[in-house]
Amino acid sequence: MKGLARALFSFLIGIALGVPGLCLLVFLCLLMWRPGLAPDWLRWVEAHSPLAPADFPRQFFDELSQGKSPWAAWGAAAFLSFVGYTALRGARESLRPADHSRGGAAQVVIKTEYPCVGAVLEGDLKLLETPKPDQVFRVTLLCRHIDRALSEERRSSLFGQSRDVKIAQLADGWHLPFRFEVPADAPPSTPRDDLAEVLTGPPSDEYSWFIEFFPTDKWIVVPSKFKITLGAAPVNAPRA
Repeated sequence: MKGLARALFSFLIGIALGVPGLCLLVFLCLLMWRPGLAPDWLRWVEAHSPLAPADFPRQFFDELSQGKSPWAAWGAAAFLSFVGYTALRGARESLRPADHSRGGAAQVVIKTEYPCVGAVLEGDLKLLETPKPDQVFRVTLLCRHIDRALSEERRSSLFGQSRDVKIAQLADGWHLPFRFEVPADAPPSTPRDDLAEVLTGPPSDEYSWFIEFFPTDKWIVVPSKFKITLGAAPVNAPRA
């Protein structure tokens, strides 16, 4: 229910900001490269706008058409379009199943009964898209630290282990098995309480663990990642 409410809120924000930003962006592009079509586009937008005729910012568009500097308008269009896109993407991610990686590239199965620092983390990535034959993926376990104690938020990576894993075909699809040894002196995941953070804000020190993966045969990639929770080290765990 919480994910659905978050998705609905993000969707409404995305539509409320993204649509005006995109309309303004199209108008500016037409005004620059096809000025004869810009008035037609403006009339179409005005006719289909939910705003009352008296509230539609026609004077603003008329000033742009008459030679007013468009740089502020370009900035506003870029900002609104970016925020709208980010909100719509957030809405989609809010509806993503809890065991799927960000972007929906894989279903993540953690086989370790009690994932924690100072122990072995073992699991499987079931790819949701068919990979190339014999494709190799780089799978990384990493810990990120966010320091909010100062006026400026600082982010850093504290730990990272990578493995190059060749795809394995099983009866239910393609898999990437992984196994990492997490040192006992690594920080556990910082507990989060959404309700408390509304009143007090996020913790000043936050440690988050992720599994990231991407194909090694591509020059430019955006790793797909999955956030995991690692508990504190067992009391009898040896120190690294």
